[in-house]
Amino acid sequence: QYLIEHIINDNFSETLMEDILIAIGVDQIVPQIVTNETIETTVNKVKRDPNFPKEILNLYDNQCCFCRLKIRMNLKPLNMEAAHIKWKARGGACSKDNGLSLCPTHHLTFDRGVWTLNDNYEIVISENALIKTEHDVFFLPFAGNSIAESIMDDSFLPDQVNLEWHRKTIFK
Repeated sequence: QYLIEHIINDNFSETLMEDILIAIGVDQIVPQIVTNETIETTVNKVKRDPNFPKEILNLYDNQCCFCRLKIRMNLKPLNMEAAHIKWKARGGACSKDNGLSLCPTHHLTFDRGVWTLNDNYEIVISENALIKTEHDVFFLPFAGNSIAESIMDDSFLPDQVNLEWHRKTIFK
């Protein structure tokens, strides 16, 4: 169980963990209870910058750069999610030019390859995504829009190398 968790953490985005566990049939395994034993493990894990989410969300004014959703509750913003363009597990940096502020729907679908950004920072929807168009308010209306308009400091626009990695490795 520890090995599976470490393999997933070292190779995939966090948003995919539950689906991978389901796909390999270990989501329902009850952890073994170990009594009177001590287990020592050593894990080499890529360190995450704890400031990364706050920096990314501030850079995009706490809104989803895809759909521009921004929610405040009792005058406090409800946080979006800071997504790595090039996954941390694949060597991506916790830097402003490798992050996007996304709502949960657009974060998950970005990590799944449903959409990406082209060299002009415009949203491109995968031809393989079967979207029921008559009720779609989440994807196709935003195709072709540029995320550059939602960033507070365009000197931190996503790095083209990271975008190319996403297009070649994740986008389907």
